[in-house]
Amino acid sequence: DNIDCNWHNVDVTVTLTASDTGAGVNKTYYSYSIDGLADPSTEYTAPFTITADGTYIVKYYSTDKAGNAEPVKTAVNQVKLDKTAPVIVITSPLDNSYTNQSSITLTGTVDGVAFSETRALTTEGANIITKTAIDQAGNTGSASITVYKDTTPPVTTNNIDGNWHNTDVTVTLIASDTGAGVNKTYYSYSI
Repeated sequence: DNIDCNWHNVDVTVTLTASDTGAGVNKTYYSYSIDGLADPSTEYTAPFTITADGTYIVKYYSTDKAGNAEPVKTAVNQVKLDKTAPVIVITSPLDNSYTNQSSITLTGTVDGVAFSETRALTTEGANIITKTAIDQAGNTGSASITVYKDTTPPVTTNNIDGNWHNTDVTVTLIASDTGAGVNKTYYSYSI
């Protein structure tokens, strides 16, 4: 057989070769299954292709024209097929979130297995954070979020003119922030 021990991300075609120095090969039978319990019962007439993801055990045997049958053989290597890219879910931080820190802890799962890693935020403003995973078969999966770094505080201005007034004075506060935006403005006054 031509089965190697590697993972594949495309359909795998299996070729079986039989020889007999006496009467000559009559037929070859094969089977493949994930559990390895299937007995060879399909006649081999040409290479066969395995198309579904999984790890398959291949069994086969041949008969000769004199009616002799060799014992059933199990391929030394299994057919390992994985055409599915890893699934990445980022759970923290949330997409389009804001921070004033220079790094974040990126957490989530790759195919259900948890990960946690520190990522630097190198740019003031939008930082696109991407997590990529490559499985044993070479399939690549990725997920991205945007985290906004804002280390500049908001600026608040007022309309206080510094003069004495003989009527009530209404004070207006105007806060602006070019990064994350203004969350809240606090004030106090005293005599």
